Amino acid sequence: MNSLCSPLTFDGMETAISAARSYRRSMKLSQAAFATRFGLPLSTFKQWERGVRVPDSASEVLLRVIVADPDLVERVVREMRFR
Repeated sequence: MNSLCSPLTFDGMETAISAARSYRRSMKLSQAAFATRFGLPLSTFKQWERGVRVPDSASEVLLRVIVADPDLVERVVREMRFR
């Protein structure tokens, strides 16, 4: 698992959404692919990236965990879909 201070994550200045956007782009994922992979509503994610809406605190935590350990989040989302 990555630490929250790794180059892909946060230096204390970067917002959760800008870190998630950077991660999404580094992985060459579209907004739709990112949202689907991590169980986010596409319209909400698009609004976050455009700055129309700001993630609430729980969503910000999720975005930070996605950047820190995307495999963990993807695994949890997959398990939830197949209950």
